[in-house]
Parts: sequence; structure tokens; C-alpha cells
Amino acid sequence: TFVHMEDKTRFLDWLSWSLQNEKKKPGFAPMLFSCEKGTGKSTLCQFVSRLFGNENTFSMNGVSQVTGRFNKPLLDSKLLVLEELKLNPASNQGNALKSYITEENTSTERKGVDIEKTTQCCCFLFTTNHLPQWIEGNDRRFHVIDMGHDGHASGPEAEEFAKFMIEFYDWMDEPKNIAKAYNALMQRKQSDGFNPKALNTSKIKTPVMKQIRSTSQETLQQQLAETLEDD
Repeated sequence: TFVHMEDKTRFLDWLSWSLQNEKKKPGFAPMLFSCEKGTGKSTLCQFVSRLFGNENTFSMNGVSQVTGRFNKPLLDSKLLVLEELKLNPASNQGNALKSYITEENTSTERKGVDIEKTTQCCCFLFTTNHLPQWIEGNDRRFHVIDMGHDGHASGPEAEEFAKFMIEFYDWMDEPKNIAKAYNALMQRKQSDGFNPKALNTSKIKTPVMKQIRSTSQETLQQQLAETLEDD
């Protein structure tokens, strides 16, 4: 469930473009966010994975498998789903992930094989239950999408949402339904102004993206003040 229609439109633009351009990679990645659990983030990831196909998808928790050694099989996939993403952007892992999101040429390693240069066209999809305050205000790699709603596990609409989820899983289990969704996305024309290579965060007016930009600036100022005090 998308809280804001502009997030839904941009997500569908990203998804349809990524399916239509299997040998190309987008320059940014959606991040599904809600403080509460049980809002459908993982279910949406499962649906997207079925659209790309299991043989083209890797799903995992965290980032260590992608940024660690022997990641060649992962980067050979089209879709990488990283759930419960927590990141220190200044760390080696953070820098590596940012590079993998945008750069087509990289070095990878397979067990028993020397490091090799390769071209990768992965697209990334993230989930998190924590507001990603570590995202820099001008970072164009992450499109944070608010998935919070009253149907979460302890919310007032939990029972109604649970019934919907049962119906949706039954729907997803029918290959013909996935095929219909895939065909519709393959025919979808992206919105005017959509740029798969660059995310203009200044034009995204959703409350969560505004909060991230604001919080990021406050965090940067606090870190700078602490550094000056230490000196």
C-alpha cells in the first residue's frame, strides 16, 4: 500500500523501465519504509521478484553478501532485494553499495576464481523499518517510499488488511496473474519527466523525503560541531 500517489507512479515507472530494459540499469533504487511491521513491504518485494523470475533474483537480509567477497553470482542477477537495510554511508560497505547501485563496471570475485572485471546491470530494491537518516540530503540513489498505514499488525485496520493479504497471495500463486501483470508493465509508458538514470530528489515533496533531507542536514551539522569540539 502506497501512502502517496506520486510514490506509486514513480515506483511503477522504475519497475516497468527495469523490466523493459533488462540489459540496462537504473541509477537509483526504491526503499520501502514503514516504522511498523506487517505493512506489505516484503510482500511487494516477493511480487516484484516473481515478475523478474526466480532465476534472475537474489533476496537477502542486509548488505554483507553483496559487498563481501564472492559476490559475482549476485551481481549477475537482474534484481537484488535487500531487506532490513541498515547502513553506515561512510563505511566500506556503504561506499560499495552506492557504487553497485549506479556503476555498470565493477570488479567481482567467484570462489576459486581470480578477481575479474565485469559489467553488471542490477537493479536494487530495499526495505527498512527505520527512517534512513544516514541518507545524505543530496543523495540521488535512494527513493524512500512511505509504506506506513493503519493495516499493520497492531493497527486499527489489521484484520481487514490481513484478509486482503490472503487474497493477494492467492492471486500471486496463479502464474497467469503474474503473466498479465508482467505484460501490462512491459507495455507501460513511463511518465513524462521520468529519468531512470537520475532521481531528482528536490522534486519529491512527500513528507518522508522532506524529513530525510531535513534530518540529514541536522545530522551533518551535529557531526561537524562534534568534530570541531574534538579539535
